[in-house]
Amino acid sequence: MKQTASLWLFSYWNELRNGRKAPNRFEIEPVRIGPLLPETFILETAGERDFRFRLAGTKICETWGYELKGMNFISFWQDRNEREAIESLLHTIREEGSAGLLEMTAATPEGETCRFEILLLPLVHSGDEVNRIMGVMSPVDTPWWLGTKRLEGQRLDDLELIWPDLKSQPAHSDKDHVSIFPGKTGRIVSANGRLFRVLDGGKV
Repeated sequence: MKQTASLWLFSYWNELRNGRKAPNRFEIEPVRIGPLLPETFILETAGERDFRFRLAGTKICETWGYELKGMNFISFWQDRNEREAIESLLHTIREEGSAGLLEMTAATPEGETCRFEILLLPLVHSGDEVNRIMGVMSPVDTPWWLGTKRLEGQRLDDLELIWPDLKSQPAHSDKDHVSIFPGKTGRIVSANGRLFRVLDGGKV
């Protein structure tokens, strides 16, 4: 994690988790993460491939140029391999209680680009199973036009699973990070429930 918003939210979530698989949705106190709220969102797990925005912060909606509520998070990506990778990540978050970290690049119709970091954290809403995912979406760069032009054509650049340390080490510790894709090139693919980065024209 590199963005302040991601580090802050992860630290707060891990504090609430307190060794459990995930904290309860109703334990979240908005006042504790007030400055982050415009960039935060919550996904509702409505089915195997259905992770819909239950709410999205005002800054996120302004950045993308439309209301995200009700939209399936997976549909952000048009590439089939990237969608499968995102879907696999979301299932691991829901079933295993890991956190997920994405890096992506979005472009305007004119070809201008902006990079984003997205942190995904499991929550329990009802019962004992994870059925909500809280996230924060932060721009890595902030071009002057961000928020004034519609974004489209997202590309997944990198993806990681983060396994919280039961000893509650700092969220930014390198020991908490397990990188699935160490490189920044190649195609992201999903096979047999596992995620891979395929490098064309070479051997691993």
